[in-house]
Amino acid sequence: MAEGKERDMSTEREISIRQVVTYQNHNRRNNGAVTLNLNSEYSELVHTIELQQLLSQDIYIVAKVAGERAYKLGLFRLKKSTILDDGESKLQFEGLSDYVEVDNLNHLPLKSDDVPQFVVTYTATVEIEDDEEEESENWEDDDWGDE
Repeated sequence: MAEGKERDMSTEREISIRQVVTYQNHNRRNNGAVTLNLNSEYSELVHTIELQQLLSQDIYIVAKVAGERAYKLGLFRLKKSTILDDGESKLQFEGLSDYVEVDNLNHLPLKSDDVPQFVVTYTATVEIEDDEEEESENWEDDDWGDE
């Protein structure tokens, strides 16, 4: 390879994760930041773990409330993810009001509603490194001095 030229070793892939959650709350601050807090039960723990691969990524969130249409909530980033001792997960997302459908957040069901759970779909584009395969090939070629 010529000096100054680097081979692109990554590709982008869209990841979608569906999870059943309950709405905790949301707030909007004066600087335009919107925080959305969701909870999920132990049965959804696998999806909470999958969500960790979307850290530092723009996450598009759509909520499907039972008996209603899907609501586009907007573009967020995962700010905080906490797993409690009983397996319940607390998820905190943060976005800017310019990219969040604040009116749609008001349509999310409260804990006091008949069916407080709803399905959210998280979608993000992540960069996947391609050099993992190359590293594994090099591992097999290493000479450890075995005779």
